[in-house]
Amino acid sequence: MGKELDIYKLHKPDRTYDIIDLDIVSMADQIAEENHLSFKEAVILAKFGFPSGKTKIADIVKKGFSCKVEKEALKQAYDVNLFLNYLVLNEKAYIALGNYLKVCGEFTPLRCDKKLI
Repeated sequence: MGKELDIYKLHKPDRTYDIIDLDIVSMADQIAEENHLSFKEAVILAKFGFPSGKTKIADIVKKGFSCKVEKEALKQAYDVNLFLNYLVLNEKAYIALGNYLKVCGEFTPLRCDKKLI
C-alpha cells in the first residue's frame, strides 16, 4: 500500500478580524454588473465556480473586486490573511510569495479603500 496523504484545512487564527469587507453577495453583485448576468448566476460563480477552480476569476472579473478594509484588521497588520478560502496578501507578502503561488492558482486585484501595510 502507498504512503498515506494528509489534507490541510486553513483556518483563521482565533481572535482575529476579517481583513476585508467582501462577501459572496458583494462579489456576486460586482460579477453580475460587470458581466450582465443575473444575480443567481453570479452567486453560483462566486460560491461554486471560483472555489472549485472550474471557472477562472480573471475570465469573469477583469478589474478585480472593490472592497473595504476592516478597521480592526488594520491593527493586526498581518501580511497574509485568510478570507473565505482565499489568501489576501499585502504588497510585501505578494512580492515575497507571488512567484511561488501563481503556479498553483490565480491572483485577483482588490481595489481597497485603504492600503494594507
